[in-house]
Amino acid sequence: MKLLKTYASLLILFLLVSPVFAEEHAAEETPPPVKKYAEFTLSGAYADTKMLSTFGTSSTKTLRGLFKKLDALKTDDDIAGIIFKIEGINLGWATLQEIRNKLNEFQDTKKEAIGYLESGGNAEYLLAATMDRVVLMPIGSLNLTGLRAEVLFYKGLLDKLDIEAEG
Repeated sequence: MKLLKTYASLLILFLLVSPVFAEEHAAEETPPPVKKYAEFTLSGAYADTKMLSTFGTSSTKTLRGLFKKLDALKTDDDIAGIIFKIEGINLGWATLQEIRNKLNEFQDTKKEAIGYLESGGNAEYLLAATMDRVVLMPIGSLNLTGLRAEVLFYKGLLDKLDIEAEG
């Protein structure tokens, strides 16, 4: 009888304690939150304003539209970062600098910005270099020639050789 009381009390103790361990174990197995990223494709040209056609406005990509999307993502708490697929940029250097400035504002929010390049040149890499991380496709290539201007002065050489240039 004493043995039966001992087993019964151990069984009751086990039933009372097991839910505590089960809750602890379940809390440890909670998966980490999933990071969500927004994806943009930066390609072609961006106009300052939308072009008007006979049927209303066209679907022209504008800088204002791009900047509105970036501003909306800055305040979106569900988004952990942005992936920019950069390809075939057809923009001037001033426009590229405006986009870089906006990307720097986005990075002030501590959200990750990733630049993805399949291939590119100076303009594409200029934008990608603003990002936290740059990913280049394994078979991709970068054609970085740099920004350089050189002026050659031939007047002194032509005078020494006694050659007169025709204008």
